[in-house]
Amino acid sequence: MPLETSTDLMTDAAREIFETMFFLAAEDCAPAADWIGSVGAEVEFNGAESGRFEVQLDPQLAQELAAGFSGVMDPSEMPDDAVPQVVCELANMICGATLSRMEPDALFNLEPPRLIAAPGSSEEDGQLVRWLDSGQGLIRLSLAWA
Repeated sequence: MPLETSTDLMTDAAREIFETMFFLAAEDCAPAADWIGSVGAEVEFNGAESGRFEVQLDPQLAQELAAGFSGVMDPSEMPDDAVPQVVCELANMICGATLSRMEPDALFNLEPPRLIAAPGSSEEDGQLVRWLDSGQGLIRLSLAWA
């Protein structure tokens, strides 16, 4: 599958999840050159293909999404452990939706999502990376094949 088509499928899957689960519209944007501080999660997968998926969010956006997902009216009232849990679940949802769009007849095993402090390796050849802007913060999506 061409790289651009795969990137579009990843972006479409992410947008659908943000709109459906978080009532958030996100548009493509240029990469952030000096993006500091993010909340992220990674999902490793194997099966028809192996690799890893990462999602990184501005911290304020992560807190807002977690509050909305959990039904909490004031994001500042979110328990400390709730934001990372929601970010992990978000990574799991986007990874699964992306893989099933790319390989609809294939089986994949998704490892439990885990928190990561910063984006993984620098962008390498063949790695799919997309930046989105929600109007409330930036989102970085990354899919790398092993």
